[in-house]
Amino acid sequence: MHTALARIDRVSREHPFLAFRLAVHFAAEAEAAGRDDLLLDACYARYLIHERRGEIHLIQGEIEAGIATANRLGLTAQGARLLQARGRIAQIQGRYQQAIEAWMQALELATVVEDHETQAEARIGLAHANIELQNPDEGRRYLLSASAPVAAAGSVYLAAKLALNLGVMCVQYQQWAESLQHFTTGLAHAQAGRIREYVAEAYWHIGHAQMELTQLASAETNLQQAIELSRQIHCLWLESVSLDSLATLFRHSGRLSDEITCLLSAYTLAEKTGSLARQLDYVTALVNAYERQGNLVQAMHWVHLERQLNAEHFKRSLAPVHRNMKALDLSEQDAHEQLLTLSLQELSDIHLEDALPNLLVQAKPLLQVEWLGLWLHHPQRAAAILAAEAPTLGQAAKTVRADEFPATQRLLTQLSSPLPLSRATLHEAAAEFARLLGQPITSLLFVPVRQRQQCGLLVLSQGKGPAALPHNWSRDDLFRASLLQQLIERQLAEDARQQLQQALERGERVHALGALVAAVAHELNTPVGVCVTTASILSSNLQRLQDDFSRGKLAKSVLSEFLAQHSSASDTLERNLSRVVALIERFRNLSKQPASDPWQSVNLGELLNSLAPELAYTMLPPTIELQLHGATLHTAVPVVVLAQILGQLFENAAQHAFSGRQAGCLQLSWAQVGDEIELVYQDDGHGVAAKQVKRIFDPFFTSKFGQGTNGLGLTRVYQLVTQQLHGSLHAESDLGQGLRLTIRWPWRQA
Repeated sequence: MHTALARIDRVSREHPFLAFRLAVHFAAEAEAAGRDDLLLDACYARYLIHERRGEIHLIQGEIEAGIATANRLGLTAQGARLLQARGRIAQIQGRYQQAIEAWMQALELATVVEDHETQAEARIGLAHANIELQNPDEGRRYLLSASAPVAAAGSVYLAAKLALNLGVMCVQYQQWAESLQHFTTGLAHAQAGRIREYVAEAYWHIGHAQMELTQLASAETNLQQAIELSRQIHCLWLESVSLDSLATLFRHSGRLSDEITCLLSAYTLAEKTGSLARQLDYVTALVNAYERQGNLVQAMHWVHLERQLNAEHFKRSLAPVHRNMKALDLSEQDAHEQLLTLSLQELSDIHLEDALPNLLVQAKPLLQVEWLGLWLHHPQRAAAILAAEAPTLGQAAKTVRADEFPATQRLLTQLSSPLPLSRATLHEAAAEFARLLGQPITSLLFVPVRQRQQCGLLVLSQGKGPAALPHNWSRDDLFRASLLQQLIERQLAEDARQQLQQALERGERVHALGALVAAVAHELNTPVGVCVTTASILSSNLQRLQDDFSRGKLAKSVLSEFLAQHSSASDTLERNLSRVVALIERFRNLSKQPASDPWQSVNLGELLNSLAPELAYTMLPPTIELQLHGATLHTAVPVVVLAQILGQLFENAAQHAFSGRQAGCLQLSWAQVGDEIELVYQDDGHGVAAKQVKRIFDPFFTSKFGQGTNGLGLTRVYQLVTQQLHGSLHAESDLGQGLRLTIRWPWRQA
């Protein structure tokens, strides 16, 4: 690593704010010199600062962009370091399989360029991830192989890290005395190198080992020390695990109230760091603690949360399992593996109506059920249509109507996790479903299917007739059903993508629009990231200043240092915000340049049904319902202009109509009126005062002046309608009545 960046890394351990300023300055010089390699090194240096402060979410996007840049430019050393950072981020978030993949790639690249530090980091990371995945022997192999690169690097930082991880390895084998020796060695290395995060971590490990050796008094002292040091260096993940260990100690000591307090604090910190695995551990412990306390209301609250987290954890684990199973021979696989392989096959180009029945026919023998079917919900019809079945139902009803099957309809639209019913007659939907299928069913398994704005219900049944015995749905049954659910959702997503792609391919300029959006995001990412981080550090420094003031320990030197840092931070914010303003103005001017978008023959109904939901998903809050009404209408339109109009309308709705609202409805309808096309936009948002309606198309007019909006959204819509579509635009609104916009333009022959 560049000597200046190595200095920044050393400074960051004691003065993160100063190190951050140095890293920003270094990046600016590298950018001016056109040195992409040094820019990526500066990105890695800033990652180290964020990682130690528990703020990896602020740098994660830049790390991914940096990896792509390193791959494109062939910068092997920088790519290895950034891949190592990706692995660490995935580990903190509990995504251990993704962490292993990143570290394996980092190790390969680091070996090529003989980067001993990255080799050591990757091997230690691989050891830790394998230990977490209950594979201690593989973890031990990686950890022992890290000794050579650690020695070659000559880094006291890596020596401390290796010693601590050797202690963790001993913990896996219940060798508590040996682990305590390694942790003590790691503490000595960390103190010698003034590596505060490892000093704190060493105290945590030592306290945990002493607790296992029943040295409770010493253990509590060391764990309290770890918590205090973690707070000083703002290391959230370490504070959370130290609190967890202290909670365990309190449980052994019978201090139930103190145990619950520690677990609640630990869970809050795990939420901030995004560690799903730790959240699950703490929630489970809280359920047990509240149950022992006799507080069943709180226990049930945490049980519900535990269920949600388990579902999310299971969903995250499917993707790597799918990838690992793909290479297996289908003939040698059991039902689980065949479903996994089936889910990895390339999706067919045939239409959805043909693909889903074929999919269920292939999956049915693997699921080992008597019958399965899939209903897909159609909001416009207030019903769900049977989209696929295996085998066929013959003359049985195939449509779930809300008025005829209300309980089943609620399951279809509201069910959020698999619902196994060994005795289906105990559920309110049993009689409805027996009527729907034309025969009584003993056991049912309902699995929700969700893909963006489309919802469905996958149903598996066992036991026909009143004499059939109940079927106890096993974990294997649920696992297989969930794999089929994943595949159906993927098929639905692919179908939606193909429909949208067919519409977008009619206008090549949509690709240019996407490139422009990507360029804006890329250009704004760095200055905005700098501003966010600077604001975070300012907040942290202000809190420390307030703490010193409230304790009466505010020294003149501390205040002077704070003022100097505040002045520097203000300069950093002003400089980067000025850069953001300049970038935005440049892109705004670019968007105002005249452009010619060719009119293309389209089915307007199909185009709007595919384009509008995708734009709404991107720009509107997920709680806003989008309703589309209109018939098949063949005409010619400029596709990109129409997409820009819809995008501006949805963005305006998010900023104004539904600001502060938890729910709402937005409607789009279209029709041919005489020799014109009429497109009507209607929302049920806040609305606009009647006296202001005539001004909403004026440039810079906004009802939220000074609140971050610029008043150019509807102005741009007016320009596009009048100048590109050669049409007209009429608005109607009042406060509390929503907004209605009627857009008309001349009909053209398709």
